[in-house]
Amino acid sequence: MDQVWSIRYARRLFRDHLAMQRWWPWGPSLLSAEAFRGRRIILIGPADTVLEDLADTNVDDYDYVIRFNNGIELSKRHPEIMGCRTDILFHNLRETGERSAGAIPGSYLNENGVKLVVYPHWRTSRLRNLYLKKRAVLAREGGPPIKLLPPLEMRQLRADLG
Repeated sequence: MDQVWSIRYARRLFRDHLAMQRWWPWGPSLLSAEAFRGRRIILIGPADTVLEDLADTNVDDYDYVIRFNNGIELSKRHPEIMGCRTDILFHNLRETGERSAGAIPGSYLNENGVKLVVYPHWRTSRLRNLYLKKRAVLAREGGPPIKLLPPLEMRQLRADLG
């Protein structure tokens, strides 16, 4: 029994590794760091406490404004501090229920000028299914593309940001 489990586990690891290769046609669309090299980027979290941190910052002067989860709604409530743009939205794709970050239909993203949605998770089949379903929905609705942050880069980003 252990041998069968080991073979299945090895197959799954290999399949997941293949899916993360940029050349693999059936894998997720991966975000490339090259697009950001040499650019001024501001990362803005969704908590109200960020208002104090941004008091003397002109958010819309940055090359890329990146918001997290329901950060678009916070920017709408305080555009004078939070700026008006959202170029990229990092979202957990939980649109209802516990830990929901709010619904993000394609029309809402388009109305708010979001050019790209980034999903930072790929560890389990449930998380991968969230990504695949949302990618299909956004494509049908004419919303922005959704890309995955490669898992190794996500781990490094988490470490860098603490």
